[in-house]
Amino acid sequence: MDNRFGIKDLVFIVLIVTTAVLVVLGWTQRDRQWDRLDTALDMMERQQQAMGEYEQTVRALRSENTALRGGVEQMTTQVGEFTQAVNAMTEQVGEVRDGVNKLVTVLEESAKQGNAGPSLGGESIGLGDGGAGRLEGGEVNFEAGKAGVEGGWEERRLAARQNDDFAFGDWYVTAITSAIPKLTPYLPGDTSGTYVQGQVLEMLASRDWDEPDQWRPVLAESWEVSEDGLTVAFNLRKNVKFANGEPFTSEDVVFTYEWVMSPEIAAPRMKSYWERIESVTADGPHRVVFKLKDTYFLGFSICAQVQVLSKQYYSQFTAQEFNSLPGLLYGSGPYKLREDPKEWRSSTEPTVLVRNENYWGVQPALDRLVFKIFTSRGPMVTAFRNREFDHIVVYPDEYLNFREDQNLRQGRRWLEFQPVNTGYRYVGWNCAKPMFADKRVRQALTMLIDREQMARREMNGTVAVANGPFSPLGKQADPSIEPWPYDPERAMKQLAEAGWEDRDGNGVLENEQGVEFVFELTIPASVKSYEIMAEAIRESMKRGKVSVKINKQEWNSMLEKMDKRDFDAISLGWGAGGPESDVFQMFHSSNIADGGDNNGGYRSDRVDEAIWQARFELDPEKRYALWREVHRILHDEQPYTFMFVSRQVRLVDQRLHNANPTKLGFVHWDEWYVPIGQQVPRQ
Repeated sequence: MDNRFGIKDLVFIVLIVTTAVLVVLGWTQRDRQWDRLDTALDMMERQQQAMGEYEQTVRALRSENTALRGGVEQMTTQVGEFTQAVNAMTEQVGEVRDGVNKLVTVLEESAKQGNAGPSLGGESIGLGDGGAGRLEGGEVNFEAGKAGVEGGWEERRLAARQNDDFAFGDWYVTAITSAIPKLTPYLPGDTSGTYVQGQVLEMLASRDWDEPDQWRPVLAESWEVSEDGLTVAFNLRKNVKFANGEPFTSEDVVFTYEWVMSPEIAAPRMKSYWERIESVTADGPHRVVFKLKDTYFLGFSICAQVQVLSKQYYSQFTAQEFNSLPGLLYGSGPYKLREDPKEWRSSTEPTVLVRNENYWGVQPALDRLVFKIFTSRGPMVTAFRNREFDHIVVYPDEYLNFREDQNLRQGRRWLEFQPVNTGYRYVGWNCAKPMFADKRVRQALTMLIDREQMARREMNGTVAVANGPFSPLGKQADPSIEPWPYDPERAMKQLAEAGWEDRDGNGVLENEQGVEFVFELTIPASVKSYEIMAEAIRESMKRGKVSVKINKQEWNSMLEKMDKRDFDAISLGWGAGGPESDVFQMFHSSNIADGGDNNGGYRSDRVDEAIWQARFELDPEKRYALWREVHRILHDEQPYTFMFVSRQVRLVDQRLHNANPTKLGFVHWDEWYVPIGQQVPRQ
């Protein structure tokens, strides 16, 4: 058998050789690719290292730039302060010389008349008193003229600068639960808007944060009050400027009063207080005189706490424009709106205040105050965990979890305190509605709510049951009054006496006309603790065969419902205005109409009379007796179910120094600062 080499064999060999060549070429190409990949990886590593070095350099430069900026700002401020001090000393020398001349004249006249000379102390305002002195507990009003701290608020800001770690720079970012509806001064708004206004507008004088019975000069440098308390004269500072640089004078104070009191301006809340003022007149460019109609116990406070508007700025607007434009916020304060006030609109974007470069006084340390909006609590807490803002109020339902959460508390201070102007939570009954018109019904509804159990369980012991509108830390409350008890049996009896029974056996009370006792409880949608309270109230009412529907509203919608009285019952809170508060705006019948704050439509001749007498009684013991009468009547008639008095619980970033609670609250941001090494770069 022949062994021949055929064509098939040749083809087979060629295929084998070709395959081998391809394999060898593939290995060679792969080796080249691996070499290229190794080279690429080496290049990437070198680039990453270079990027890291670049980022480190940028951070170092940014830190140096921040430090340099802070140093320059501090030097500029110190030079300004030195110049002001020299000017002040020069002015004081002249004042001393004038004072000596006046004293000599007075002594000469006294010698002629056989008098002992001017009083330099005691109860009367003597020569050279200049507004210094003390007011005890908000008592006899005309003594308020002596309750001043000569250093003014700049003294507090300067005190912070004495600390070794003081520095300019950084922002304070805080969270609010809804868009701010309005920033235009004196128009109805909300608490957040009021806080913003307080950093842009300034008063003539204001209560000291730590000693509320003392007054600190702001735009006024001193004041005098007549012996009858009906005339208050303020001597104004001469170096004050508004944000655009125009000077502040007595004409701005006069304009503010006349503008707000104009019938075309929609400011019912302020008008209800300012109606006690008879006139405001300028006595030269740096002196303004208030005349009061009567001896109202907060008369000096009303005059001193006028937030002054710039005549030059606000007179460019018509009353209609002022009422309708929401952001017309412009003043002489340490901060100003970042944008043009005419362009500001309520939105979910943060509201930002920047430092006022033309501020006349001691500049605050923080560059900006930022108000971020969170319409629901969950995202707010998450953002706080991620350090997107600096300070959060701890609600009662969160208290235990937040207190034990070490991760959340790391790098933050836990603060619990109760200011002297602590307020209260309430359920307000719309007394204009037939089902709430009878006080027996309102009393019964209060007795159906187990407030003691709610305070312990739902509110985690952070509150006490309230019994009226006055702070338990003050002198207005009647100490003999005990809160209404939880007593369903007595409540059902009173409801039956008022005509409400379960006539058809369906588990809900009806009146004789067959109308069921069903009402809607309106609450703010963004605060979980109000929802928890509302649910507990609904369950309590079920036991009394009263049906409750919960209506959660965003804040702006809630304000609109309150203004229109478009609710059955509403749950909110009031804060006290000071050591001694005036409940005129909430419970006097004159504040039912025209957008007043008596939005529950409560009317009582006895309460009207007692409130009116108390407001114009200067004898403190007689006045407190009248307030206690108001307390007793309101406790009996229950236009509100007074729910709880709360203490404040807060978490605040520990890099914010000087951020301490005071007797009047926690919003003295102009005194806070952040040491340079702890500042957070912002854009």
